[in-house]
Amino acid sequence: MPVTVVYNHLPRCAAACLERAPDLSQAVAEVMRDAAQTAVPVLTGALRTGIQLEGTGGTEVSVTASSIAGGATREYSQYVEYGTRHASSQPFMMPGFVAGVASVPVKGRTEFGNYIEAAA
Repeated sequence: MPVTVVYNHLPRCAAACLERAPDLSQAVAEVMRDAAQTAVPVLTGALRTGIQLEGTGGTEVSVTASSIAGGATREYSQYVEYGTRHASSQPFMMPGFVAGVASVPVKGRTEFGNYIEAAA
């Protein structure tokens, strides 16, 4: 009877995934930020420059739209995103979120897949 040797590479692949998770989070957050900046309606540009990444360098990266330009806080980003009774909504954060989520499989395969395969 032949002997079959099975190698369990799952622990090494899981470790490689955890090691690269901050890089993948950062890459997806950058896609979200860029898509939101592209989709935002521009009148003065303050809202576009207010779309920033926060918490870079870890797995907890967030994309925010603070509407801060020149030191003056402008609390109107939610009115642009969701609309008011006087103005229709012009979503920009949700399209950014959708673009970021859509990029996860692509970025996971192309940018980080080789690294994980090398661990196997």
